[in-house]
Amino acid sequence: MKRLTTFILGLGLLAGLTGQIQAAPIAFSVDTNSDRFVRIDLGTGTTTFIGSGIGFDDVEGLAFQPGTGILFGLDDSSDQLITVNTTTGVGTVVGTLGSNFSEAGLGFDSSGTLFASSDLGDNGVYTVNPLTGFATFLSSTGPDPFALAFDGTTLFGTSDDCTGSDCLVTVNRTTGVSTEVGPLGISIDQGGLDFDSNGTLWFFDAGAPSVYTINKNTGTATAGSTISCDPDCRLEPLAIKAAPVPEPSTMILLGTGLAGIIAWRRKTAA
Repeated sequence: MKRLTTFILGLGLLAGLTGQIQAAPIAFSVDTNSDRFVRIDLGTGTTTFIGSGIGFDDVEGLAFQPGTGILFGLDDSSDQLITVNTTTGVGTVVGTLGSNFSEAGLGFDSSGTLFASSDLGDNGVYTVNPLTGFATFLSSTGPDPFALAFDGTTLFGTSDDCTGSDCLVTVNRTTGVSTEVGPLGISIDQGGLDFDSNGTLWFFDAGAPSVYTINKNTGTATAGSTISCDPDCRLEPLAIKAAPVPEPSTMILLGTGLAGIIAWRRKTAA
């Protein structure tokens, strides 16, 4: 009986930890029709509105700053860089971008450099000072992205300015020149883009709204969950919260679970 109890305890602890590891990522967006901050479970498409309003009319870019975990946003109605409180859903001005952004994207690289894109207006790719909000133009060569996301040191974007169909692009971080990777295989109406901690590239189609994953090597988009949002909801930016580092107590549980299974196997083999 003790052997069976030990085995069940080990399996239970491991199952609980595995459930935490395999949980779908949590993302944040803004409904640009109601200007409310939104939390989304990408696995189920379940949405939760946070607060009564972000305080800005058209936030189309969101990105978490590495290291600090601060959520930055780009409001292209006022052409300002903002930060967003993920608990209250309220935005705060950092500074003016100094350029006319429209259909905009935002993304940090692993070193903390902030990039922005504009598909219309003063179209092109920019770097942005996260302390002042000022944007420095790099280039408008190649398809103009309306969403940005970093995978390590590679900057990706989605664009509707591609050859033949909407596509995934890569952007040179030094020159700002974008290059087509491949067609998405879907017709898109703006949207958000971000990587999760496992390297999966996620995409929102603002017109649906639907959740997709994108093959970063081919550009092909694969449909996932449907977002449970009001029919008038229009989710444009996408920022995925980094997965939490396991706490010491979690690692102790893992060790206890493994030890329990090993002990059970040794006893049954004796």
